[in-house]
Amino acid sequence: MSHFSDVANTFTSDELSPAKETEARKALLGSALGYAMDGFDLLILGFMLRIISADLGFGPAQGASLVTATLTGAVIGGVVFGMLSDRIGRVRVLTWTIVLFAVFTGMCALAQGYIGIS
Repeated sequence: MSHFSDVANTFTSDELSPAKETEARKALLGSALGYAMDGFDLLILGFMLRIISADLGFGPAQGASLVTATLTGAVIGGVVFGMLSDRIGRVRVLTWTIVLFAVFTGMCALAQGYIGIS
C-alpha cells in the first residue's frame, strides 16, 4: 500500500464533524476563489493588451515587456511571499499582498505612459 493511500484513508469524510466539514468546505471555496482571481489577474492583461497599448501609445516591444514583467513578477512574488509566509504567517502576508496589490493597481490606473505603468 502506498503512502498516499494511507493518508487518504486517515482523512475520510465520515470522521469529520459537521463543523469541521463546514470549515473544510469554506477553505476549499476560498482557495478556489483565490486561484480564480489570480488566474484572472494574469489573463486579463492578455485580453486587454491591445486596448492598453493603443491608449498609452505602446509599441509591440513595450507591450511584450509588460507581459514579461507581469509573469516574472508572479513567479518572483510567489517564491518570495511564500517563503515570507512560512516565517511570519500566511494571514499577515496575505493581508499585505492584498494591500500592495490594491495600491499598485490604483497606481496603474493613474499611469500616463510606459514609464508610469512599468
